[in-house]
Amino acid sequence: MVDDKVTPERLALFVSKRYGTPNPWQLVERLGIDVKYTPALSGDKLGRTCFPPMGAPLIWLAESIKGSPLKTRVLAHELGHALLHDGTAAYYRVADRGISKAENEAERFALTLLTELYEDETGRLPETISDLENMYGM
Repeated sequence: MVDDKVTPERLALFVSKRYGTPNPWQLVERLGIDVKYTPALSGDKLGRTCFPPMGAPLIWLAESIKGSPLKTRVLAHELGHALLHDGTAAYYRVADRGISKAENEAERFALTLLTELYEDETGRLPETISDLENMYGM
């Protein structure tokens, strides 16, 4: 689990700087995290992070997003889970608003990482959330 002093946003910036890229595809490669596509995921659940007993986490993405820019956004979210959470089921408790703390943290990680990626790819920061939505299907 994430240390209270290490926010998802700080971790995203640290990882981006440490590995020289905010691109989640390059980050999973450099971190040794496997990414696989599966037809088993669909609907609202387009990605899943698994934590095997030994070794690096494994990220599954829905086969339906394979050709879509959305795959980068989903990967960034799942990478957030892989780096922020250890797979402890209790940590995934649903909060009052229906979103678990872990989901909220993974979203914050992804948003920060994709903002950095957007700046890398376009040479400027996104002006609105729509800029990120158009680029990564958020």
